[in-house]
Amino acid sequence: MRVRRPAPRRALAACLPALALVLALLPRAAEAHPIHSTLTEIRQDPAARALEISVRVFADDFGTALRRRGGPPRSWEAAAFAYAATHFTVMEAGRSLPFTWCGVRRRGIVLWLCLRTSAPAAGARLTVHNRMHFELFEDQVNVVQATLGGRRHSELFTRGDGLKPLR
Repeated sequence: MRVRRPAPRRALAACLPALALVLALLPRAAEAHPIHSTLTEIRQDPAARALEISVRVFADDFGTALRRRGGPPRSWEAAAFAYAATHFTVMEAGRSLPFTWCGVRRRGIVLWLCLRTSAPAAGARLTVHNRMHFELFEDQVNVVQATLGGRRHSELFTRGDGLKPLR
């Protein structure tokens, strides 16, 4: 008894849908990240008399946060700014400093969000709070690094932390 085997072209054609599915899933698996974190860099711009704040977030986490937030339809950038401005705070003398949006750029699987605010008075004490993604992940960790007056400052935020001084 002779077993009839499919022609090589038919066998290849039968495998193509499964192969396409595997290939479609590979980039997502390669982009997955095992840590939930943000990194915020605060730099003083003396010429502009401003603080520039860059927040690095994983794009997939940030997208999840925006989708869960919901609310009225608006542009993606407006939603990104609203989320960032309500989950990251810089305070001077007990007053929250207002932000302006200076854009977003993508680098691979991360986004860099840009916020600006007016520079504090010389010698002013600043406090910060970074609550980004605490509503999503119990293991979320947010690092804030600042360069102010030529000095470097770092703070680490986990769920439940409040305002912290930039020393």
